[in-house]
Amino acid sequence: MRAVLEDVKQRHITVTNYCPVLDRFIEKNPGYAPLIDSGNPGNWPKAAVMPWVPAVCNSDMSGKPAKGCRMNAPQTYQAGISRQIGRYSDAIRVPAGYDQIVVSGTPGLDENGNIPADFADEARQAWRNVAAILEKGGASISDIVSIRQYLTREEDIKTYVAVLNQMVTHEPPGMLLVTTAMVWPEIHVEVEAVALVPSGR
Repeated sequence: MRAVLEDVKQRHITVTNYCPVLDRFIEKNPGYAPLIDSGNPGNWPKAAVMPWVPAVCNSDMSGKPAKGCRMNAPQTYQAGISRQIGRYSDAIRVPAGYDQIVVSGTPGLDENGNIPADFADEARQAWRNVAAILEKGGASISDIVSIRQYLTREEDIKTYVAVLNQMVTHEPPGMLLVTTAMVWPEIHVEVEAVALVPSGR
């Protein structure tokens, strides 16, 4: 599920079952996040979680869904590379049964086509725009499985990462690039994303 399942000493790799359904539960019930993020399904509040998630996936750390689990969830993989740079995953495996929603490079324009003067506000607006686009396709930020992020100023990296960590609470694979300019010179950030929804949703 969303919990990180670690077996670093034996296999030197971390396997995380990423679960959009469980992420939505945490969004609505943030008090349960520490228990779920503990990585031990035995700590999960089953009476509250199980109506949302019918079975505990990957509880034996095998990388395979548990028997009876109806969700064939995407899984992220950590080989220790991305962890040296930031809070994202090295790779993700997407099983059959999902549709992709591919979001174009999205700047921080407000509803009037204006760009906030403060860069942090511009970055937040870019992510609000991504969320609004995903909602049109029946998805949310918690369904994102890949992110590409473009900045025009190196000095904005720290501020952008702080906003990113507020807006994206899971750890999909991603890339952050500082480029020379966007199509409009007053744009300082754009975000591309790929989200998954179960086919037919």
